[in-house]
Amino acid sequence: WELTKGYPLTKFLLVISNILDSNKTADSFLNLKSADLTWVKDSPFSVEHDDLYWSKQGALEESEHVFLRGNNLEERWRRLSSKETFLIGELGFGAGINFLNTWKKFIEVSPAQSKLHYLSFENRPFIEKDLLRVHSQYPTFLNESKELISKLPLNAKGLHRISYAKGRVTLSLLYGDLSETLDALRNPQIKYDAWFLDGFSPAKNPEMWSSEIASCLAEASHSETTFSTYTVAGFVKKNFEDAKFSLLKLKGFGKKRSMLAGKNTSKEKKAIKKKKIIGIVGAGIAGCSLAKI
Repeated sequence: WELTKGYPLTKFLLVISNILDSNKTADSFLNLKSADLTWVKDSPFSVEHDDLYWSKQGALEESEHVFLRGNNLEERWRRLSSKETFLIGELGFGAGINFLNTWKKFIEVSPAQSKLHYLSFENRPFIEKDLLRVHSQYPTFLNESKELISKLPLNAKGLHRISYAKGRVTLSLLYGDLSETLDALRNPQIKYDAWFLDGFSPAKNPEMWSSEIASCLAEASHSETTFSTYTVAGFVKKNFEDAKFSLLKLKGFGKKRSMLAGKNTSKEKKAIKKKKIIGIVGAGIAGCSLAKI
C-alpha cells in the first residue's frame, strides 16, 4: 500500500481501498466488512455483537491490568536475552489499544536488541476515522498511533505483516473469520509466549471462546506460555482446562470481580530464537511465498 501512494491505482486496488473510508459491505471478495459502530461517550460499541469493545473504566487501564499484568509481561521482558524475540498472539485487534500499549511498554523495559512479534486476528477492521477518534483520547500513544495508522494495510483478507519502531516491533494482522485464519497457528516451529484473549463477551460471541480455539492456542504454546482474559465464564474455563492450561482467578478490572489467567502445562521448552535478517531478491510468487514463511 505504501508503494502505491502517489501513483494511479489499478481498478483492483481502487475497489479494495474504497472500503477504508466506509462502513458499507465490501465490493470485493477480498474485502471484509468494517466494524459497524455506535458510540457511548466516545467508546466504540459493536452493533453486530451488541457489546462495548472495552470496559467503561477505560481501554488503556483495562489493557494494563488484564493483559500486561495478567501475563506478568514487564518482568518477563526485562529477563529477555539480547536479540531474543518475544511472541504475543491476540484474538481481537479492535482499535489496537492493546498493541499500542504493548509496543510502548516493550520498548521501555526490554533489552535494546530484543524484538517483539505481535500476531492479532481481526474480522471487522476499524476504518481510519474511527481509529483516530479512539486514539485521540490517548495522547501517550501519539507517536505510536501515527506510525501504526500510516502503515495499516488495505482492508483485504489474509496476513499483513508490518514493521514498526525501526524494526524492533513486528505486527502480523490476520484479517478474516477465525474459522478461515486459525490455521495460521498450526506451525510446529512457532510457539507463542503469551496470549491476549480479548474477543467480545462469551455470551455475545461464543465462537471466539470455543474448545477448538483453546486447543489450537495450546498447540501453539510452550511450557512457559501464559494467557489472560477479562472473563471467567464457565465454558471458557472448561475449554482451557481441557486444552491443558492451568488456570488462576485474579482480581478483575473495574466492576468485574474476577479475571482469568492461565499457563500451558506442556513439557515442550521454549526454543530461544534470535532474530536474523534474510534478503529475498525477486518479488514474484516464489519470493512472496518465501517472505510469508
